[in-house]
Amino acid sequence: MAKLIAKSPELAEQVFELDSPLLTFGRVEDNVLCIPHGSISSHHGEFRLDGTDYRLVDTGSTNGSKVNDVSVTNHLLRHGDLVLLGNVLFVYESAAPENNASAAPLPRAGDRVELGANQSGVGRPATFVNLFAISKPSKTDGGRIPLILITAAAIALAGAAYLAYTTFAG
Repeated sequence: MAKLIAKSPELAEQVFELDSPLLTFGRVEDNVLCIPHGSISSHHGEFRLDGTDYRLVDTGSTNGSKVNDVSVTNHLLRHGDLVLLGNVLFVYESAAPENNASAAPLPRAGDRVELGANQSGVGRPATFVNLFAISKPSKTDGGRIPLILITAAAIALAGAAYLAYTTFAG
């Protein structure tokens, strides 16, 4: 059975079971799901069964509804979605969470993973070099330090020596 689990401190861990094809919800008691919180409208919205999951339909509430931090008026919920009704946060648990796995399973430890191309056959662009903003020195300079850096270091060292000599010798 699908359910909403409250995560906000005011309703901490209270569970609202979604157990029929259409459930109205809001702050007042004539709703199927009464959620007693001031930020939830008296008739905030509906949960409608859509396949194995529920669709959240906001029926013009004052403080709105969000799913995973995106404002929605009509949204099919998936297992693990964060649902914000007014200022009350819930986690949606699907009746069939295994049907909602959109990502491929993780490889087992020790399995070889090919990184060149993804499932669509698209790898990195041919012009891709690296993600680092500062390029490496080219290999053609043989790793030599540029003459200007050597000259600047010699001048700085001479200046420091002169300063030390005039401070302590005089």
